[in-house]
Amino acid sequence: MWFLFVIAVVVALLVGVLLIRAACFQPTEQPNCAGIPINFDQDRAVSNLRELVRCKTVSHPEAEMEEDAEFEKLISLLPSLYPNVFEACFMVRFPERGLLLHWPGKCHDSPAVMMAHYDVVPADESQWQKPAFEGIIEDGCLWGRGTLDTKATVNGILCAAEHLIGSGFQPERPHDKPPQHHRTAQSALLPEVSAVLHLLG
Repeated sequence: MWFLFVIAVVVALLVGVLLIRAACFQPTEQPNCAGIPINFDQDRAVSNLRELVRCKTVSHPEAEMEEDAEFEKLISLLPSLYPNVFEACFMVRFPERGLLLHWPGKCHDSPAVMMAHYDVVPADESQWQKPAFEGIIEDGCLWGRGTLDTKATVNGILCAAEHLIGSGFQPERPHDKPPQHHRTAQSALLPEVSAVLHLLG
């Protein structure tokens, strides 16, 4: 039974070492990093998101249940909501309402890709405190389908690019923004998107 005694001693030593190290641990003091003020048009960003929310881009398992006009409405709004983006970038349309906005950089190396989808799942509006597609602002909150998942992401990416382009900024490397109409369509479109990105260098 001597080996059980040895195991017990080893375990006790390990536990002792861990306890001592835990007692002696002092967290590294982190520098106090002040936030960097960001100057951009917040009201416009909110207004743009409201316009996106008001498009009933609802995806269904059965495509015939989708309102194609609502998807086209959103796509047609983009140039007016983000004019700088559409002046500096060019858009490629793919099947399944896929979009790709290419923002050329100073070089062609290591392009960055920012992705989001602009569809929403069906909403039972009877369960909502506010209408799901009116973009109501109340008590500082914007209500609507897509405000979190993920029209807010589409709007955030495009508003950031809109602001940077308006300030004369050009990225060192190209940036591609492929908003997709359906989260499941993103993977299906990857070969076509990849082929276009390859052509763009």
